[in-house]
Amino acid sequence: MSVAYTIQRNGNYHINVRIGPHIFRRSLATDSQKVAQIMVDKLIPIVTELRKKGGVSEEQIFAGLSNALSALIKQVQRRFEAVVSPLSREADNELDDYQDLIGESLYDCPSEVTPESWEEFVLSKLNDPKEIRSVLLEKIFPKHSTDRELLNVLFKYLIDSQDPLYHRAEASFMKVLGEFRKIRIALEFNNEAGARSIMNELLAFAEKSENSWKDIQKDNEEEHAPKLDQASIDEPVSQIQHNALSGSTNMTLEDLFNEYIDAHSKKWTLKILKDNQRKSELLLILLGRNTLISQISGRELDTALSTALSLPKRNTKPYSKYTTEKCVSIAQLDEIDDDVRVSPKTIKEHKKFLQSCFKFARYQRYISISPTDGMLLKFPKTSDRGCFSNSEVREILDYCLQQTDALWHWAIPIMAYTGMRNSEVMQLRKMDIKTDSDSGISYIHVTTEAGSVKTKAGVRRVPIHNALLDAGFLAFVDSVESGENTLFNGDGRTLTRMYGTLKRKINLPDVDEALNQLTLYSLRHRVVTSLRSAGVQTVHMQAIVGHKLSGSGQSDGYTHPEQFTIPQLKAAIDQLSYQSIPNPMR
Repeated sequence: MSVAYTIQRNGNYHINVRIGPHIFRRSLATDSQKVAQIMVDKLIPIVTELRKKGGVSEEQIFAGLSNALSALIKQVQRRFEAVVSPLSREADNELDDYQDLIGESLYDCPSEVTPESWEEFVLSKLNDPKEIRSVLLEKIFPKHSTDRELLNVLFKYLIDSQDPLYHRAEASFMKVLGEFRKIRIALEFNNEAGARSIMNELLAFAEKSENSWKDIQKDNEEEHAPKLDQASIDEPVSQIQHNALSGSTNMTLEDLFNEYIDAHSKKWTLKILKDNQRKSELLLILLGRNTLISQISGRELDTALSTALSLPKRNTKPYSKYTTEKCVSIAQLDEIDDDVRVSPKTIKEHKKFLQSCFKFARYQRYISISPTDGMLLKFPKTSDRGCFSNSEVREILDYCLQQTDALWHWAIPIMAYTGMRNSEVMQLRKMDIKTDSDSGISYIHVTTEAGSVKTKAGVRRVPIHNALLDAGFLAFVDSVESGENTLFNGDGRTLTRMYGTLKRKINLPDVDEALNQLTLYSLRHRVVTSLRSAGVQTVHMQAIVGHKLSGSGQSDGYTHPEQFTIPQLKAAIDQLSYQSIPNPMR
């Protein structure tokens, strides 16, 4: 019988797939159709991801292997959940997939069962949870010993065995396959809690492995990020229970930080002690003092440190006089100038502090898995903000415009087509949307009457881009009750939090190609970059985004942006385009 992705030579099955321009063909060292199919089944996630890349360049291999590892772990998770709930729809799906894959029945027909009673026999089996569990274990958690040899062959084909990546890739995949077998053994002995503990570690590992191995290795070298505990990996399954959460589940983050500092303070100099106390205080403000350590995720830690990257330097005015709480509040607006933002190196030190604290918590058995293992935030090289690409802006617009909530639908697209700051958008009132009496052109009036404006140049008139007009922005404004204070509820921090959700939903990167941090404020950078690329006069661009005039020497002091006509500014703003989508909001 034929097996997908294979050919037969001299009775044995050989895997036979195209990866980019190359054909990968190697013996599976078996003449059994069933064993060959099972082996290919495990390789499908790897091969599929590598084939998607259309080639085998180094970066494509990094991405392909990373995605393949995640896909393999998700496959293990699906099968684990099927065995745990043998009468669930998921279990049915796994059994159906197996039958489609192998092309044979789940059951052999006993001699005492007649053809007429075969259907009744199968139904009785499929209604027995213990029977289904047994079948699932046998069929989708098979035992065979060729995993290592097969993966070695695959990696040697793709990667030079002298490349450090070869050993990292081999170790990562063999870890997953090894844990696959441990889960199977635990389930075989009805140790569901032990199996789930292993599964949870695998999922944390998968979340982290979504970065390329190159990035993970760099982080490990630079930050000594904790790796999966090999001792716990090699422990007998019967001892997994002892590695589960055994301490107080009510321990707060503040309790953990205090205990960690108390336990280590005697080894530190006074300078190090005070530095760690400052880190502790900032992280408690960002994460919440009473947050339970058992409920913190890697995503929440990423969000906190992402906000911290927007903090102002405390040795610059006026921030030197502010409390930490006030500085965090300002950072959440994401409007601090790049030259006074903290260095990413400083925030990396906060990540190291978190890693040390949660490693301590694991040693104390307060938690079984450190949430820092699930952190994916990529740190920028400098404190400079990055610039979204046109395609990334299109993704942002596409997502927002699918939302029915007015805030989601309009606020971020306004930023993308005006370059306005977070807080400027959120404090807009119905009366701030005006029409020029001479030209009849609609514009947004950014004024101190609506709220705080960052600089004197921030008071300005911004013509409404054609894309916003065509999408019905004026109709939306008309629909807002006159008694409402603002068009949208919330403040600049609301948009910053929304961006965190948006970033996860459409998988936006942490940094741009120049390794500068991408935030919602990066839309403003995109607007300025696009206007300049389109040849818009610098003075018109500066007038639109609210920058102080510069670049023309003494003439700057004699130029009055408020005297630019609305038609002049309208002609400039309509030069803003995100390519290939003439009207991305229609």
